[in-house]
Amino acid sequence: MPRLAVFSRMAALITAIVMSSGSGAFAGEPDCSSGQDCAEKGIAIGREGDFVKAEPLLRKACDLDNALGCYKLGVMYWNGNGIERSIPEALTGMEKGCRLRHAEACQSLGDLYLMGDQEIRNIARAATFYSSACDLGSGAACLSMGRLAGQGALGQEGREQEAQYYEKSCKLDHGMGCVNLGYLYAEGIGRKPDLSRAEFLYDKGCGMGAGEGCNNIGVMYEHGRGKDPDLAKARSFYEQACSLGSGLGCSNLGALYYYGRGVPQDYGKAGEYLEQACGLDFGPGCVNLGHLFEEGAGRKQDFPSAVPLYEKACGLGDSQGCVLLGYYFERGLGLPRDAAKAGEYYEQGCRMDDGLGCSNLGNLYLNGDGAPQDNAKAGEYFEKGCRLGSFEGCSNLGVMYEQGRGVKADLARAGELYEKACAGDYGIACCNLGNLFLSGKGGSQDYSKALSLYDKACRLDNGQGCNNLGYLFWTGSGVSKDPDKALGYSRRACDLDNPEACAFMGKVALKRENREEAALFLDKACALGEQESCGLLKELQPETPPAKQD
Repeated sequence: MPRLAVFSRMAALITAIVMSSGSGAFAGEPDCSSGQDCAEKGIAIGREGDFVKAEPLLRKACDLDNALGCYKLGVMYWNGNGIERSIPEALTGMEKGCRLRHAEACQSLGDLYLMGDQEIRNIARAATFYSSACDLGSGAACLSMGRLAGQGALGQEGREQEAQYYEKSCKLDHGMGCVNLGYLYAEGIGRKPDLSRAEFLYDKGCGMGAGEGCNNIGVMYEHGRGKDPDLAKARSFYEQACSLGSGLGCSNLGALYYYGRGVPQDYGKAGEYLEQACGLDFGPGCVNLGHLFEEGAGRKQDFPSAVPLYEKACGLGDSQGCVLLGYYFERGLGLPRDAAKAGEYYEQGCRMDDGLGCSNLGNLYLNGDGAPQDNAKAGEYFEKGCRLGSFEGCSNLGVMYEQGRGVKADLARAGELYEKACAGDYGIACCNLGNLFLSGKGGSQDYSKALSLYDKACRLDNGQGCNNLGYLFWTGSGVSKDPDKALGYSRRACDLDNPEACAFMGKVALKRENREEAALFLDKACALGEQESCGLLKELQPETPPAKQD
């Protein structure tokens, strides 16, 4: 199901350093009269694809202290188009260009040290060059400095510094600087919360072509943040964001059509916008498009077509895409089952701090499926998953504490974990907590609390919770006996594939001599693995006598 609209945060934009490929030959002293003349001629020849001839012109320009020539020489060696690639030559040229106060050279050096080849990555050096570029008037570099400050990479109290850099970026007419500054005002980060100021900055960024600014105004209209909700205006801003190349804007627009918010529900249009978002390398857009194939929304259910979408999302750093791929491998959906491969993708998602990925990986270790059986490791992953907000992880860790598997048994701790997961509407945890109160484990027996927790579990579609409710009303444990209510809960539990409830309903039907109904319930219980029901079913349906021989 597509994600709801969210505010955007934008990573630093890497400066494009691309020249056309080609080859040629040059002999003799470069024919140019000054550093600027050499640089202009070298750039022109490079555009024609003759890098061998362009190189000595740019080198002479750089020797004559022409900053542009040094920068373009560095670019040429970094790309290695038409000449042998050389990282030292590339850095030497760009660093001299930066020393000669060429902002783009400093900005590109920051990008290379932050995101370039592994052997040169160095955040401290990246920050040094971004800082120089920012001082030289590069709004993109100021944006990058703000991002590093916000991540604490500058080694100082970052939030105020982050806001200052975004403010400078915005004043230098960089749209994303305005958008990110607006985000800080909207969320009260490094600035006093001010939605009006945030909207002003989003609008300014939107006007500069930063689609994320248009998107964020759309979010404000969709969810009524600082203004009355207006879905028509939200759609208009999402459309503008999408047209400006914002994958988030396209994805949010797709979500409107998916849910039918302010527009007629239209899975076809939702898919078109989600496809556009994915094409813009917005990972959640790929995930949401995969969900449409998975659900069969507006199209035939198609698990294989969802797989490459989740693969792309995972490759783009979207943890949900990695976890979904893991689930597909674990269940054999759209591809052959491979629990070991599932574990790899769960681990990748867990490394990205996806709580469900950690919890799912814990399950593999707990069950020895695709990984060595290891209760201690399972507990570690459940604990991390719980810490990251996976209520399944909290519940599973609670089971381990209740049973003393991989950890020292601690019923109080188990109860705390069940309570946390139940508060997050994880039905199994509500049922497990109800069991503790019913049995009096770890405290006093409390039928009333057990009843309330089983009721919540049942409302959350947990079959065991419904079954336990049925038991309480059937036996009159802590409540007045009520056979009709008990059977209603048991039937609901059987519908939710609880084998005990199906078996119970079958036995009741047998006692009431309703053989046809008994057979239906016992057949389902048997299929769900309840062996006693298999025997009762066999007795109920004797073998057909052999046909008479002529």
